[in-house]
Amino acid sequence: MIVFEALLPHNPLLLQTEGVEDTHDAVVAISALLSQAEPDVVILITEHLSQHNKAFTILSNPAVTGSLKQFGKVTEKKYIIDTTLASELAHSARHAHIPVQQVHAETLDYGSAIAAHLLGLDAPLLVIGTSQGTILEHAACGEFMQEILQRTNKRIAILITGDCSHKHSVDTPVGFSENSEVFDTKFTTLIAERSISALAHLSQSADDADECVSRAAALGFGMIRKFPTDTHVFAYEMLHGVGVLSALIFTA
Repeated sequence: MIVFEALLPHNPLLLQTEGVEDTHDAVVAISALLSQAEPDVVILITEHLSQHNKAFTILSNPAVTGSLKQFGKVTEKKYIIDTTLASELAHSARHAHIPVQQVHAETLDYGSAIAAHLLGLDAPLLVIGTSQGTILEHAACGEFMQEILQRTNKRIAILITGDCSHKHSVDTPVGFSENSEVFDTKFTTLIAERSISALAHLSQSADDADECVSRAAALGFGMIRKFPTDTHVFAYEMLHGVGVLSALIFTA
């Protein structure tokens, strides 16, 4: 059964201790709530696992390493993957004609590795990667997976990891877009209602915002479709032209 869902950024600047106090406070709060939920498995939804066009991806090897070496951190941690649940989700999805690829990797993608490190995760993981499909396709896939996750006797926590617009400044590697503020403001507002239709409209109207969170959010929203609304935005910050948002979305 699903007992928890939260949104956490994965900007590498969060690995430092100065200038990100609001988000660090949010991580502490989310970590405490996650601990209270006592999850048996933590699902990480990421837009940085290898993408297969319109196929979703599920990490299926028994263990994986979370490494932060590329960011100057010597920290490495080994995480167990719940391969039983991963296989059940993948098999059920394919049987329902939802495109899913099971993939193998020695290390977590950087977004998942940062999120797992920030929260100090110890529970077994299930890592799901988004596809290049639409917001509505992601929401539908999430809603299908909800049925399977609700049937298990395991306590499931879901972590959506992603950053808002990367185009708030001309100094960013991807440049500036007027839609950056539009996306971040509207996205922060719509997560309170978990509106799939509003998210779909936003992703089209601000498609040059260069964000990596909307598809992950749609998949996560689908997983708790029709659940009680229990959203609390803990923090929004701007880190070198990139918007980062931390929020509790659901707790049982």
